[in-house]
Amino acid sequence: MMKLSGSIYLVLICFTAGLGGFLFGFDTAVISGAINFLRTQFELSPAMEGWLMSSALFGCIGGAAISGWISDKYGRKKVLMLSALLFIISAFWCAVADTASVLVIARILGGVGVGFAAMVAPMFISEISPAELRGRLVSVYQLSITLGILFSYLSNAWILKISTSTSISEPLHFYFVDQVWRAMLGSNMVPSLLFLILLLLIPESPRWLIKKGILMRHTKY
Repeated sequence: MMKLSGSIYLVLICFTAGLGGFLFGFDTAVISGAINFLRTQFELSPAMEGWLMSSALFGCIGGAAISGWISDKYGRKKVLMLSALLFIISAFWCAVADTASVLVIARILGGVGVGFAAMVAPMFISEISPAELRGRLVSVYQLSITLGILFSYLSNAWILKISTSTSISEPLHFYFVDQVWRAMLGSNMVPSLLFLILLLLIPESPRWLIKKGILMRHTKY
């Protein structure tokens, strides 16, 4: 029974960390479905369109560059929680943005979250996994990125479909019909909130705790 409970808990931990990869894929790909609407809405120049498409990757560079230092100082879990918060703020900001420049800034912020997740989530999985399962469990992260890309396309397609529905209530009409790109970019809030909530339920990396002298080493990794 303890073994089953431990296995389920390990799956929960790896699923939670894998959501960081899912959000990586979702955040970088979701813009592809919204760009045509943004081009019309803001009369984008080629340069601004390029910025909108690539801004998340610029943020990713910054996030990845400092993620190692921050995660060593404050812990893997806290950095992943910060990543989740950045995803939530970025998605909300994108949904309410009134200019293309604001969208670029919001997506750069989300990109920082991507950089944090890209570096820390697989590290977290590797540090919490048993040695005999480590390779397989870390590969879950890469699979999660691909699933995030896939689900961003499915999400965009679903939002486009319901945008033609007559059953959309008036408060949501602006986001799902009049300016449907807002719902597309804002949809990232849903998995981001799930990511943050699940992070509250999992422990810190035991290797980080040992490194900081908080936890005595008693298990062979």
